[in-house]
Amino acid sequence: MAGRAVHALTVQKAWRYLRAYWFDKKNHINTRSNVTRSLLDPINIHSLLHSTYYQPVPLSYLETLFSNLDEPPDTCFVDIGCGKGLACFYAAQRFKRVVGIDFSEKLIEQARQNNKSFVNSNGSSISFELRDARIYRLPEMASIVYLYNPFDHHILRDFLRANINHFVKHQSRIAYINDVCRDVLLEFGFQQDYRNPLDGIGIYSMSQRKGVRNVAPVA
Repeated sequence: MAGRAVHALTVQKAWRYLRAYWFDKKNHINTRSNVTRSLLDPINIHSLLHSTYYQPVPLSYLETLFSNLDEPPDTCFVDIGCGKGLACFYAAQRFKRVVGIDFSEKLIEQARQNNKSFVNSNGSSISFELRDARIYRLPEMASIVYLYNPFDHHILRDFLRANINHFVKHQSRIAYINDVCRDVLLEFGFQQDYRNPLDGIGIYSMSQRKGVRNVAPVA
């Protein structure tokens, strides 16, 4: 039984790699391969201490997530901790405005290089910005805020404090893969609209009726 489990896991990893390879090849980009924290060059060392390493999200996770989103195409897709841009390029097939931010100059440069060669068949506006999520302010429009577990609860709390008025005003939702810090969202008054517990994929929104629980926004 153990041998079969190992074999199944090996096949799954191989299939994920092949799918990522063909997605990159079809779109003339390169988002594969992990980048450890020691190789990142952050604009803020404090944020590095609370970050995770870069790894491309499995396409099957994005498919699950996007099949449960009902936002219109003019919604802004914002990837917090975008890395090399995989989720942004996937989202550009559906949303007309896509923004990716990351605190690593190296990763943002790779994302921008990918953007130059990306086959943008939807004609979407795609931009990548070197920003620290702790102080980043979301665009003044309804958005899908995407997270692939880029940092721990410390940074997530700072990000939510900086943008809590945005979520109340625009009713933007958070699309969170590997949502290990989902309790922080509940702490800030978000509600769970959808969750796949097997893969840790969740979609969260803030109801204007519920308001914010004892959280002061950043001035």
